[in-house]
Amino acid sequence: MRAHLVQLDMAWEAPEENFRRVGRLLDGTDIGAGDLVLLPEMFATGFSLNTEVTADKGGVTLRFLQGLAEDLGCWVQGGRTVHDCHCAKADNRMSVLSPEGALVREYTKVHPFSFGREPERFAGGERVETWEWTAGDARAVVCPAICYDLRFPELFRIGAVRGAEVFALGACWPAARAGHWRALAIARDREPGRRAGGEPDRE
Repeated sequence: MRAHLVQLDMAWEAPEENFRRVGRLLDGTDIGAGDLVLLPEMFATGFSLNTEVTADKGGVTLRFLQGLAEDLGCWVQGGRTVHDCHCAKADNRMSVLSPEGALVREYTKVHPFSFGREPERFAGGERVETWEWTAGDARAVVCPAICYDLRFPELFRIGAVRGAEVFALGACWPAARAGHWRALAIARDREPGRRAGGEPDRE
């Protein structure tokens, strides 16, 4: 089981171009059956609050993720903007696709980035999710998270209590705070309910 973490220089509000960029980055990569490809938060558009433009209308981004999973025979987790016409605000969502292209889980960002005015356009999610990553006989429980979630330890504690062995965090984290990212990522591997090294505490 291997995870392929895609660091993408996103074209602003240009899904088709970003689909091409993802394809080029993964072209020639040794992706095994059942591996995981992790794409960033809002990978198709960049971190835009212009939800009328960036919403995944007609499921175009979801179909790209499905096709990627099927073509590569791997799991794919990628971020997209979802705007239900019955809601005033959009969801900042991570979608998880199986190697068969089935949508197995969706997670809505619980903690919108308040300093970036994200709560003005995006509603916060209400659930911590997990999903089972399988590759042959190997299995691992994965807890998806998104960007600013990293600053809130309770989400990771809940995930750990639910048996998470991997936290798959897709982000558009600013380079200026790369030091914060590293320190917080290390800290989240030591949350109460986990042993050092990330193993869930089942005692």
